[in-house]
Amino acid sequence: MPPTLPHNRTRPPHGQGTTLGRLGMRLKSLSANGRQARRPHRNAGSRIGSRWIGPLLVAACCGLVKAGAVTGDGFEGTETSWRFVANDAPYQKQLHQRAKQAAHSGAAGEIVQITASQGTYVYLGLDIGACHPIAEFQPSIWVRANRPGIRFLARVVFPRAADPKTGKPLSRLVGTATYTQQGTWQQLRIEGLPTLIVDAVHGLRARYGRNIDAGEAYIDRLLLNVYGGPGVTQVAIDDLELPHLVPVENVPTHSVAVASSEETKRPRIELVGSILQVDGHPFFPRLVEYQGESLTFLQKLGFNGVQLATPPDDALLDEARQTGMWLVCPPPALPDLDETEDTDDSQASFAARYRQVLAWHLGQGLTARDLDGMRRWLEQLRRADEEAARPLVCDPADKLEQYGRLLGANGILMMHRHLLGGTFELADFSTWLRMRPRLGMPGMPVWTTVETQHSRELCEQISLLSAGQAPPPVADYDQIRLMVQAALVAGVRGLAFVSRSPLDGQDPATRLRATALSLVNLELDLIQQWIAAGIPDTEISAANPAGENPGITGAILRANHARLLLPMWAGTGTQYVPDQLAGNLITFSVPAAPEDNSAYELTVAGLRPVDKKRRVGGLHVTQNEFGPTSMVLLSNGIAVGTTSRQLPRIAPIAAKMARDLTAHKLTYVTEVDRQLARLADRVLDAPRLFGLARNDLSEAERALGRHDWLAAWQASQRAARPLRVIERAHWEKAIASLGSPAASPLVAAFGEIPYHWLLARELENRGRSRSILDQGDMETLKGVWEAGWRLYKHGQTGIRMMGDFSKDHYSGAASLHLSVTAIDPDEPPSLLETPALWLCSPHLPAQAGEWFRIHGWVKVPKAVTASLDGLMIFDTLGREPLAERIGKTAGWKEFTLYRAAPSSGSWQVVIALTGVGEVWIDGLTVETISRPKVRAAGWKTVPRPLPPVRPASPQGAGSSRAD
Repeated sequence: MPPTLPHNRTRPPHGQGTTLGRLGMRLKSLSANGRQARRPHRNAGSRIGSRWIGPLLVAACCGLVKAGAVTGDGFEGTETSWRFVANDAPYQKQLHQRAKQAAHSGAAGEIVQITASQGTYVYLGLDIGACHPIAEFQPSIWVRANRPGIRFLARVVFPRAADPKTGKPLSRLVGTATYTQQGTWQQLRIEGLPTLIVDAVHGLRARYGRNIDAGEAYIDRLLLNVYGGPGVTQVAIDDLELPHLVPVENVPTHSVAVASSEETKRPRIELVGSILQVDGHPFFPRLVEYQGESLTFLQKLGFNGVQLATPPDDALLDEARQTGMWLVCPPPALPDLDETEDTDDSQASFAARYRQVLAWHLGQGLTARDLDGMRRWLEQLRRADEEAARPLVCDPADKLEQYGRLLGANGILMMHRHLLGGTFELADFSTWLRMRPRLGMPGMPVWTTVETQHSRELCEQISLLSAGQAPPPVADYDQIRLMVQAALVAGVRGLAFVSRSPLDGQDPATRLRATALSLVNLELDLIQQWIAAGIPDTEISAANPAGENPGITGAILRANHARLLLPMWAGTGTQYVPDQLAGNLITFSVPAAPEDNSAYELTVAGLRPVDKKRRVGGLHVTQNEFGPTSMVLLSNGIAVGTTSRQLPRIAPIAAKMARDLTAHKLTYVTEVDRQLARLADRVLDAPRLFGLARNDLSEAERALGRHDWLAAWQASQRAARPLRVIERAHWEKAIASLGSPAASPLVAAFGEIPYHWLLARELENRGRSRSILDQGDMETLKGVWEAGWRLYKHGQTGIRMMGDFSKDHYSGAASLHLSVTAIDPDEPPSLLETPALWLCSPHLPAQAGEWFRIHGWVKVPKAVTASLDGLMIFDTLGREPLAERIGKTAGWKEFTLYRAAPSSGSWQVVIALTGVGEVWIDGLTVETISRPKVRAAGWKTVPRPLPPVRPASPQGAGSSRAD
């Protein structure tokens, strides 16, 4: 897509230059323009134009004598000239004809009326024949429309550059003329074609490599984007002028041979240190778990690849080749190859068949038991894929050192954690991503998964404990964005978004998720150069006006003489319900930043200068309004220029998506707050906070109306803050009644909180049995062992493990004591790769749908080290995603977990000491919860469905192909 440039040049008066004969009268002027065009563009950095603009003078002279050249169209006849050629917005054509009411001059003009839904373009095309893109050639058209935003563009074709997907010559749309005078006639003109084409070539080389040959480029089609937004758009068209059109005598035909060679060329994929490169360019994978969607749809959401659970079939491989999407997948079944067999042909065939495979995924949760089979499998895979030698991805649960040696220099470590609705703090995610590779894979590049939906186990428990009434929890944009930010701060080189259901569903929750992911992908694309190849420079912290750290840390990534400051919010409970995530006058100290660097707040809607001062300790950068998506760019100007050229394409899309997400949040929080006012207490300040949110959202709407994308973005972000305050207040009140959010799955997300209060009422009407857990009082070793309790030890280097009984107890006469100590106290382990001690209860019976209350007491006098999970308590009904984690206690601490059985069978309680430390356990009970004596009132009150959202395509104006 061409960059959006200021459209403020003086236009020639209507009617100037409408005949080909006038070109001969201005040959001297044309020559001057030709000489000027041969000069490199001041931002081009190359001599692109000199290869083809000079010969245009000769072609222009030849074109003077060509008869019958198209010079304009007054649209006076009865047959329409324009035709619909491409669209990404579904539309219905209601009117397309010549009509008197469409005339700007003369007797008639052409009129088009469409009704469209969400999208970014509906193109009308007019073929004008191949013509030279000289500076004198300035096509213009008169337009009158009922809505602004109609765009006038020209298609430039590069016959010497083949599209690797189709083999056809590459083409791009250029032009900046945009209709703004709603309801009146306005002339749109395409000016400065040589400069526009230079910019287009830069974009092609950034995408396809520097070998793009721009020679013999020509214009062959004009286009009008008649999409004015969802709803009815009517456009009248008249008086097309093509001054100084110079036809191409012989359209180049040698592009087929180029396409043929490009089609067979296999992309070169390699790891250079920790940086993944494709054809020599750093590449940052933005993968999504594949659930059967069309790859074109996922590409429009901003993903550049998909992750598969099984090897791809021929149809998917074909679709990946056509769209250019990458696949990360398990290898196909491989035959045992005889070492004496000539495998050159089979290797070439294998490489060609799987050319769109970016990396082979060898599995998740791999353990010591899988090592021998993995060695044999990898030997076969390496021989079959020797020609391509793609990277190898795996996610081991233990034995990281052995797996690291097995994968070698071509290995990538994939890491996964359950975060949403669990007790593992999002603030610890970045630390865990940095620490875990040190267990055996230091220096190996890391990719990580990012959840877009809550775990299956959590959703299952929510449904069971609400009698099927609670809606599934929804991860909002803030949470997804914060998980991504934490991963980037840790220096990961790729992201795989976990998605258990298709993203192309039309239900409101899915559309909301798709919109949030589109916006996240726009941000990732904007900072691609730093996250794909940036060098982690230093970790930073923040300070508020009082000199205190407001819970914000972060990192600096350095690339291309510019630094990107990535902040990270360190507050607790964000994985459940984020807090306000905002601050005023937040200052970061950036050590070793060059003195000539300027500082800008970087968002997908624009750049904004921020205050900076040189002080002791480095460059101090202060942001007046700091939010969850704030990033800071420190540059001497080069990176600012590069980034600024990207922003016109994505800023309108991002601003509209931010508005849509905040509008949805306002409606949703209002509805849930209304229900909570009936079930619990209203947040005292809620009316004022809702008023602030509505005012800021209205300001965002006004800013969108005047195309001030940055102001619209900022207003939308500002509107979300008071809504987060309301959500957080309700959540904190709910967990205060529980002691820990792990107790009830119905406080895992804001939308579930009404059902938490209904569950609390329900529990008052239900009786509880005596404990069905034998020997949970931990009185004697013999009694505990005979009851079926088992202690499992996972031996690891440098530690000693022990389980015994202690007279330090909460009740009775004894408690169970677990300890993991360092063999060498002076050199304790920094991290254990898996929990060292596991205590498992006897198997307990359950009927499908039966409810249980798990209760007990623990003591952890000192913080557990060498692990971020501390003491972990969970059950095999909710499993690890719903675990309670305890790092340190002041004396004995009570814990409670409410769970339900999804099916009949047996289950267990599990307590794991995950690091170095000691804990005491006592008074464990498991009670069954009986059917209610009286059904709690209001149980069937359900929040209204999520209001619909209008997800904007992240391609937006960037989808400029109309071939």
